[in-house]
Amino acid sequence: MQDKKELSIVFPLFNEEENVRPVVLPVAEALRSNNIDYELVLVDNGSYDSTGKILDELSSENSRIKKIRVERNQGYGHGVICGLNACSGAFVGFMCGDGQVKPEVVVDVYNKLINDNLDLAKAARVERKDGLKRRVISGIYNSLFILFFNVGTKDVNGTPKIFKRELLKKFEPFFKDYFIDAGIMIKAKEYDLRIGEVPVLFLAREKGESNINFAALIEFLKNIIYSKFLK
Repeated sequence: MQDKKELSIVFPLFNEEENVRPVVLPVAEALRSNNIDYELVLVDNGSYDSTGKILDELSSENSRIKKIRVERNQGYGHGVICGLNACSGAFVGFMCGDGQVKPEVVVDVYNKLINDNLDLAKAARVERKDGLKRRVISGIYNSLFILFFNVGTKDVNGTPKIFKRELLKKFEPFFKDYFIDAGIMIKAKEYDLRIGEVPVLFLAREKGESNINFAALIEFLKNIIYSKFLK
């Protein structure tokens, strides 16, 4: 029988060998020090560097860390979905593994969810240190998304996102790319769920490379059109 936890957090990781330990271990410590019964589901999302080896080491060092292997990278969203399907927590969530959100934010978002009796809580990046290109891409995307979908947030892709596990059936996340966040927010609005946000500082990426570029923006726009007019 699977050992059920209070909270499961998924990290989709693609070639993040430099970030894994500096990102994952502080989150684990933040959850432990706040007496949260946690589980971290680390998804090796088709990496071809040392990410998988490091995840093996972490899972052997800490029984609360679980490794999932995706043989071929099919997108950020696919990694998230694989991780969520392996979660045992009563509450589940996901966040990026790039170290751009402080580890204590996970605790803040979870406490917001519990204390305010919400269905879903998320981070909202109110100050960004991630460079002009990322800010421009994010600004265009969020503006267009708000135009078509009034979901009550100016930062659709802000993570961590944490929600009740039973909501996975309602969300039915299926977008394999970065639109998975938007798909969840659209569903949350459709079901009139109680949503809350925690304002956070979005740090500059210190290690590794971001996969967000203008090609990703085109991908976002295609998904917006599909979700609004073709679905």
